[in-house]
Amino acid sequence: MTLQQKQQQQQQQQQQYLHQQHLIFLQHGLHATKSDYDVITKKITEKLDDVVIWSGSTNPNMLTRQGIDKCGERMAQEIMEISKTIKPTHITIIGHSLGGPISRYAIGILHEQGYFNQVIPLQFITLSSPPDCGSRRPKRGLYNVVAGYVTDNLIGTTGRQLMLTDDVDNPLLLEMTKGKFIEGLAQFGSRVLYSTIENDLHVMFNTSNISHSNPYTKPGAVVKLSTKYPHIVDEDATAEFIALSPKDVDIFKNDERGDKLREILLNLQKLTFTRYHMKFDNLLSHTHVIMRREGLNSAGQDVVQHLIEHLILVNKDNDNNNIIDDTTTNTTTTSNPIIVESNNV
Repeated sequence: MTLQQKQQQQQQQQQQYLHQQHLIFLQHGLHATKSDYDVITKKITEKLDDVVIWSGSTNPNMLTRQGIDKCGERMAQEIMEISKTIKPTHITIIGHSLGGPISRYAIGILHEQGYFNQVIPLQFITLSSPPDCGSRRPKRGLYNVVAGYVTDNLIGTTGRQLMLTDDVDNPLLLEMTKGKFIEGLAQFGSRVLYSTIENDLHVMFNTSNISHSNPYTKPGAVVKLSTKYPHIVDEDATAEFIALSPKDVDIFKNDERGDKLREILLNLQKLTFTRYHMKFDNLLSHTHVIMRREGLNSAGQDVVQHLIEHLILVNKDNDNNNIIDDTTTNTTTTSNPIIVESNNV
């Protein structure tokens, strides 16, 4: 492709952006790249019009070890830069795994910079993600002990932040439940958590669900899955969410960072979240939830379909709230979703 052809393509894309209102920004997790979302991107474009789908490209692979704050800064800058061209009116942010806390940090920066004064924050969605509760595990069982050591010692600054060992008095994840971070998150019209109740080797149910216990592991607990979405707990059978009480002073008493975990939960639970619980029968559940590989992770197609239908519902509600009655014109504009294939900003 010649330089002139590239310039013409960019101009055509910019003109098409003018018909798009809703930016859906996808942030991948640890040691990953924007290609993690290739399947989700393809499936969203098949169902949803009038959106720009942008898979974040500024935190690939080993850069995710540099710290949640560094990754969040790069993500926020990427969103602000692309918005100069796209000029969205609304934004939805979706984070998988580490993409959750990275997105939370970016949201704090966007709020501080006044971005949400111009762009309406529509939805914040996490998929098997430790939004702000970190990766600390009970020191029971060999796997938990090994996983804790690896996270704390072998994943750089990011690992220490996830284990709350980056700062004795004020770890980053605690800071991210206060001030601009919690204020920015509160501005979103809805906050949605998809959590796996078992077989996720990377993220525990408790942390992705922003809760202090897993009700599905209690003796006698029954998991009833949806007939339409066979890997999602039936909505009528979803375990009731029980918030942590300030009186629960003994919670996490066996964890040396338990007081920080408790404060994080209490701060986050001041906000409301929509919770969906998932169950897969094998240890690939962490990548099933985004169908990272269409063949290997095909078990997650019902979860992806559920996510898309959720996006469609919210997008339609938003469209209905922004209908302009103009009897002087009878012009109808039809637009298609845009997939950004080159995310160099």
